[in-house]
Amino acid sequence: MVVVNDAVDTQLDSVTLIQKTESMLIFENIEIEYTTEDEDTEKEDFNAQDDTNFDLSELVLPGREMTITIEIENLFNDNYKSRYSDIEDINLKIDADDNDVFGSDFEDEYDFDELEAEDNDKLTFSFMVDDEVDDGDYTLELTLEGTDGKNIDYELTKEITFEIERAEEDVRVEELKIIPDEVNMCSEDFYIYLKVKNYGSRDQDEVAISLFGNDLNLNINEVDINLDDYEDDDNTWSKEYLVSLDGVTPGAFDIDANVYINDDEKEDFERLRVNILSCDDASEVQDNVDDSNSEESSSTSDSNDELASQDEDGNSEPVSSSNVINTTEGSYDKYDYMLVIMIVGIILIIAMIALFVMILIKK
Repeated sequence: MVVVNDAVDTQLDSVTLIQKTESMLIFENIEIEYTTEDEDTEKEDFNAQDDTNFDLSELVLPGREMTITIEIENLFNDNYKSRYSDIEDINLKIDADDNDVFGSDFEDEYDFDELEAEDNDKLTFSFMVDDEVDDGDYTLELTLEGTDGKNIDYELTKEITFEIERAEEDVRVEELKIIPDEVNMCSEDFYIYLKVKNYGSRDQDEVAISLFGNDLNLNINEVDINLDDYEDDDNTWSKEYLVSLDGVTPGAFDIDANVYINDDEKEDFERLRVNILSCDDASEVQDNVDDSNSEESSSTSDSNDELASQDEDGNSEPVSSSNVINTTEGSYDKYDYMLVIMIVGIILIIAMIALFVMILIKK
């Protein structure tokens, strides 16, 4: 506060001064890579030093990866005392106005390295825009925190806004797997499970799929599959296919799944690698699993034995059950001997006293 007084020290006026210290930790640049509604890859760069809000120029397609690269900088220069200019505990938190935008396993917090004067650092993280998220506008909030050598805390926030919109035509392979998980020549056959889903905003009446594996004599085609749009219940189709191992030799095989719309427009592709073991290899794998389970069981048993051998003071002493029995019996034998000796001694003393009394009487 600044106070103005007159010559006789009477206050004439005053004003409160507010100091706003500039942050010495800044966002320098933000780069965002995403997939657009037209399934093109878009990359946008933003100079983040001055602006706070950044809008993506294209519509974002759900079910695709978004990658964000953050570059930060320490604004202290080399003339400042080095022990005060280091910025530590630098942390980035990511939040959204609607967490439905994030796919599973999303990490919302990251750490940067410590920054010395005039240093910068870069961090890249990615997340899946959730398949199930609704069309609409979304905002990501990026909060950067750090502490300098004088224990001054910094906190800066930037926002990224974007609009999510589904493509009209977006049919994908939802799941492609084998049943059982392990295939070997001891079996006669196995199954391939295929599931497709319509993530688009338009019904699809002419979906076709193909499963192809040349070395497995696999060539399957399905046509005229009807899928409702994403918001309806009947937007998936699935089927299991039996694959015979007749004439197949052990090895690694690729199974290709293709999805088409309008019968012949390729929409999606997935490849599954299947490892088919020989009977001997399958047995060896099973033996290794059994040995591992046996070792684990033995380890557990040893741990229990060790716990059981602890004495009353909690000290661990490796003893066998036979030793315990012998030690216990020995303790009881010694006690019995001592008791007998004491009784005999008492009898002898009484006898000697009685004899002494009799001698005195005769005299």
